[in-house]
Amino acid sequence: MHPRTYNEVLRRFAKEMYREKVGREVVEAGLLGVQLEFFWAQGLMRPTWRLMREWAIREPWGFRTPALEEEVQGAIGLAFLIGWGSLGFSMWIAWEGLLRPGEVARLQKRTVRRCSDMVSGLGGSAVATIEKPKTRKVFARVQHAMLEDEVLVELLMRWLETLEEEERIWPFSLSTLGRRLKTPLMMVCPQTMTRARVEALWTFACIRAGKATALWMRERNLPKLRLQGRWKREATLEHYVQEAVARLACHRLPKPERESLEVLKRGAVRWATEWVEAQERQWRWRMHVMQGRRPPARAEQEGDAAEEARGEDSDEDSLEDNSEEW
Repeated sequence: MHPRTYNEVLRRFAKEMYREKVGREVVEAGLLGVQLEFFWAQGLMRPTWRLMREWAIREPWGFRTPALEEEVQGAIGLAFLIGWGSLGFSMWIAWEGLLRPGEVARLQKRTVRRCSDMVSGLGGSAVATIEKPKTRKVFARVQHAMLEDEVLVELLMRWLETLEEEERIWPFSLSTLGRRLKTPLMMVCPQTMTRARVEALWTFACIRAGKATALWMRERNLPKLRLQGRWKREATLEHYVQEAVARLACHRLPKPERESLEVLKRGAVRWATEWVEAQERQWRWRMHVMQGRRPPARAEQEGDAAEEARGEDSDEDSLEDNSEEW
């Protein structure tokens, strides 16, 4: 078969599949099978692949919706409120550090460290080491993300003290992380966050897209954003931000959902603090059990604290006073 005839047949095949509304992925899989079988014809298929790229451009816009800041903060607050602290910290870290879902799922206690341990004067920030980043083959093999939210760093470090060195911040699988995220979203925004919309457009990766969009709209500093988000090429980030801002401009939230998100946003820090305190109490209880001592009851601890606050005398002093009276 002549090379021109070979290429013309494949182009007709692609056009016919486009008119029949066959999925582009199916057609690409077929062309890859032909290319694998007739490896010598790879150079002859360049016009066909150009036609497939044009097909991709003509398809409807399916870019994932970047997460609004109020959506993320409301979901974080709700996660702590219902007791899903690991999910709340995972979302919070992903938002502040511009982390990808797989990078969040692999974070461990030993990979998060205060900046003050390395450089003096940076006590309110922390650095998260990413040991297996997505871009390790074309960018730095080991990367880092800065966490500069002082409230997040303080609560996170308190919680990490209760974990083992090799214990992960998100203790389950990456797929479980995606499924757990949908629950608070649909609870907070029942009108706009339907299950179909969450399945199609809203994933954990939308947190990274939303944070990048928010930073671009506030600072308009593309080189800083590229380094902070660990993109290799600035041209890639330009396309990313352009589509994300345009998509976010079309996103609307009803007034009742905005009010609910505002309430959850205001209570996020309080609920996160209460959850961390509960984890610290459980950790102290486990330490007492492991050391063979009787765990202190919560009522006894509160009674002792109240007695010390009032400045009352000890039991021995009260016995001496009673003996003198008798």
